[in-house]
Amino acid sequence: MVIEDPCTGAKTTRRVPLEDPDTKKPAATVAEAVRLLQRLRVQREDRTLPVLRRTPQFSEAVADYLAFHQTVKDAKRSTTIGKERSALTRWTEHMGETRVDRITRAQVNAFIAKRQANGVSGRTVNLDVIALRNCLKKSMDDGWLKDLPTRGLRPLKWTPRTRELVTPADIDRLCGAASKPQFHKSRLARGGETGQPLKNAQQFADYIRLMAFSGARMREALRLKWTDVDFERKQLTIGATA
Repeated sequence: MVIEDPCTGAKTTRRVPLEDPDTKKPAATVAEAVRLLQRLRVQREDRTLPVLRRTPQFSEAVADYLAFHQTVKDAKRSTTIGKERSALTRWTEHMGETRVDRITRAQVNAFIAKRQANGVSGRTVNLDVIALRNCLKKSMDDGWLKDLPTRGLRPLKWTPRTRELVTPADIDRLCGAASKPQFHKSRLARGGETGQPLKNAQQFADYIRLMAFSGARMREALRLKWTDVDFERKQLTIGATA
């Protein structure tokens, strides 16, 4: 059959196995072979032909996905890519050398069950599945997949962990402890000497109070510049991009 490469548009003549899509068995009679060939021709016209070339292993697809996002500047932050890399590493260990078109829902469910058995929260497992889906979508765009094994997979239900609020007294106590001598086990073993106060204790206290009063996250507070401060309006801009 003359087949068009979905990535390059180049047309080549390829030998196509005449296999029944349901039983995965080759045609046993001439009539059956003719029927399967006609079906492939219809799929070619509808652009629904199955992948008729050797697909990459999942580990290769992961490497291609990460390299793509390192090269192309998009909306994903480096921290997001780092989290996806960690999740995809776990998926690679689970999938082994499975090729992307051979990944099944059963493999996905087995990974989810294993993560839950290890005490991982439902939210984290859902993020792992999102990383897998994003990677396989890239493989689908490259023409290696016709459908995703995660299609229709519902996210796990999870309950956010209840955390106690930190009171102003707690913040004052934390900042005050930074300026006090710190105890070191090694020094105590040599004669009970106490250590020195925390280095940059005042900067640490200012940093903690800045987050407490502004609501900024840790990285947001670290990225602040003087241009983000409007002294006339007494306004602080969090998360500025410029």
